[in-house]
Amino acid sequence: MDISLLRKNYPDHWTLATAIRVLTLDAVAKAKSGHSGMPMGMADVATVLFKNHMRFDPAVPNWSDRDRFILSKGHGCLSYYAALSEIGYIKNDDLKKTIEDMKVHEIEHCQFFENEIKKRNIKPTKFLPLWDLLGVGLGFGSTLLGKKAAMLCTASVEEVIDKHYLNQINQLGPNEKDLKKKIIKFREDELHHKDIAYDNGATKKGLFGLLDKVIKTSSRIAITISEKI
Repeated sequence: MDISLLRKNYPDHWTLATAIRVLTLDAVAKAKSGHSGMPMGMADVATVLFKNHMRFDPAVPNWSDRDRFILSKGHGCLSYYAALSEIGYIKNDDLKKTIEDMKVHEIEHCQFFENEIKKRNIKPTKFLPLWDLLGVGLGFGSTLLGKKAAMLCTASVEEVIDKHYLNQINQLGPNEKDLKKKIIKFREDELHHKDIAYDNGATKKGLFGLLDKVIKTSSRIAITISEKI
């Protein structure tokens, strides 16, 4: 069996099966108890079942017509728990906390620029209410498409914002040291958010590449319009 060939030809299967094995070992290590043999050996079986055969929807866990998975051998339960985690039934508390931290950053950025606009007596763009509405729609819509799309939405927006911030940093003169320092810090926050998105499933493969282009083009258009009107 050529392991490297299997990994190349079946990347999605390889990723899920590997995740099940890693989560199994992690659980046993943290609990200092448990059986890893069967879950490790059955990772590929669980992957094929959950990816290719079973009907279910993590968003509707009580769906009456879903398939049921019955595991009679208790020693193998870790493969089941790991699979449930990876397909979305078990929530990732660490990721939730990370997203909450990202939200804190964005609120900080927004409040700072709102205060600067007032302090400098600058009129905000007339399209601000529309951008707020479209932003909520974009976030909600991408979430409906799944975790990868939601994470890609974050990554795509952050990549546009990164270039926008960099342009602002380069344009600010020596008399705007404090503002420049703030924007540099905000840019670092956004780059960190982008890395988090890619670490949690953002991808540009297949149709996701088209979604990336749509999000980036829309974001650039919004920035251009806001700078003029």
